[in-house]
Amino acid sequence: MSHEVWSGFFFAASLVGGVVAAGCDARVSETPAAAVGAGEQAVQRRGCAACHDPGDGSLSGQKMALAGSSTYGSNLTPDRETGLGHWSDDDIIQAMRVGRGDDGQPLCWTMPRYGEMTSSEASNIVAYLRSLSAVSTPDAPESQCGGAVDASVLADLGAEADSGGLADMSLPGDLSTPVDLAARDLSSLRDLSTPMDLASPRDLSSPPDLAAAGPPRINEVQTGGATRVDDEFVEIWNGGGAPVSLHGWRLVYRSDRGDSDVTLLDLDGNIGARAYLVVAGKGFGGIAARYAGALAASGGGLALRDAHGAIVDSVGWGTANNTFVRGAAATAPSPGQSLARRPNGTDSGNNASDFLVSTPTPGAAN
Repeated sequence: MSHEVWSGFFFAASLVGGVVAAGCDARVSETPAAAVGAGEQAVQRRGCAACHDPGDGSLSGQKMALAGSSTYGSNLTPDRETGLGHWSDDDIIQAMRVGRGDDGQPLCWTMPRYGEMTSSEASNIVAYLRSLSAVSTPDAPESQCGGAVDASVLADLGAEADSGGLADMSLPGDLSTPVDLAARDLSSLRDLSTPMDLASPRDLSSPPDLAAAGPPRINEVQTGGATRVDDEFVEIWNGGGAPVSLHGWRLVYRSDRGDSDVTLLDLDGNIGARAYLVVAGKGFGGIAARYAGALAASGGGLALRDAHGAIVDSVGWGTANNTFVRGAAATAPSPGQSLARRPNGTDSGNNASDFLVSTPTPGAAN
């Protein structure tokens, strides 16, 4: 089975050996109904359908790439050729807990690593997946975990320039005959005989659009939901006109007075031009890459570090007083609210003015 993404799944701790050997099928009649029911509830609670349900409730995978990536929710049904039919119970559990496929290789970075799942929940989820009807998906798209860029997340250059008017640069022009400048109509050239009027300087009363360029930024942060403290997310936004490789990048956290990093997530793959990447805690209900940590609502700091460890962007909020704070710390949001750059990517170098308390919009414009 290819390394397609398993997103929107589960959470927990130690590894569990397989109950069914690789290649063996576990049938509904062999599985206690209580375990299947509990597994179904766990799958619903973990939000697996967000990435793996094509719309018919089958969990047979999606053909649309997950936002900001070139990865696709894979087939979780017991089909032996295109699903999990040839995976052992242990294979499935390792995929959920540590993001490792049946061949021992890492799954795509968009598959959450749930290292805290209990043995009971893991076994129940396996029982439920075994009980599903097998669905064959031979035409499922292949995920590209990194390197390749999904054209669907590239900027629409057609809206910005008429590509039809561009010269074909694939072949050099004929340079054997020099250009006849005498025959060239030069009447449209700008008249430079009169110097440019510098008496009226450029109108700078309106600041430039600070969201239009720059590297990927931390664009929005929610430290807790209205009903669940672990309903938290961090939105990263690439406001540039080209995709950016996040290979080797890390999202790190520090407590309000902390002086050492806690890695929330090791990033990889590409983030498309003007695209969003949402990473989240276990209580977040949407599509996201998952992390196991927790953000303090009263105060803390986040930073994006590139492959060399340099801070690309950072933000501190509430009582934070650490190196991640830029200027002054942003106001700590109330449960169910978020801190958001408005407009997207606005960066004056001061967290307090750049981030406003807002209604959460993960994966969409602030």
